Amino acid sequence: MQIADYLSKKKIPIPSDYNKRKRGTKSLTYGLWQQSTIRFILSNEIYTGTVIQGKRKKVSFKSKKFIDLPEEDWIKVENMHEAIISKEDFERAKKVIQATKGSRVVQNDYLFKGLLRCFDCKGYIGIRSPDKNGNIYGRCQRYGRFGKFDVCSPHNFNYQVFEEQMLEVLREVCKEYTNTKKLEEIVKQTKTKQAQELVMRKRWVNFEDNCI
Repeated sequence: MQIADYLSKKKIPIPSDYNKRKRGTKSLTYGLWQQSTIRFILSNEIYTGTVIQGKRKKVSFKSKKFIDLPEEDWIKVENMHEAIISKEDFERAKKVIQATKGSRVVQNDYLFKGLLRCFDCKGYIGIRSPDKNGNIYGRCQRYGRFGKFDVCSPHNFNYQVFEEQMLEVLREVCKEYTNTKKLEEIVKQTKTKQAQELVMRKRWVNFEDNCI
């Protein structure tokens, strides 16, 4: 996180922005570094001059799906190009990453988890653990990570109230479609609308034929 924040403050372009600028296209991202990007770079052995192939293989020649292979099956060729870091530094970084890598335990699984996005920045809405009073709040995750760079705003809201209101909306929708008479009306309206559209298409085709 410290490295990511340092690069963000220095306004060093993230890889996707850098590639877009080289192609002359405009980037719509905030240009802020993520921890996952830093971890990927630090774990990429290609910077030591080593080229790795055979990390994945196709399930079959008929399928487009790939499966990951164990590291012992990879094909590694050293000194294929000039290294920008030493192997010693790479191994040191690898050990630090492994030593600080912890397993995150998900204690709560909420109904709308992973389905909510911030209206302003389009980032995901995170659902926080209950506070001391048992209240659960949602908040823009992008703000939580990059708020210090003036990105978005908290958008805090009571998740429990939101979930209750959404369930009520879903119940009303289900009632509409489980009501036989109402469902018949919806089907008739749909068919009528489709029929009207078909008539309009035919009229337009005839109009074009007459013009030709």
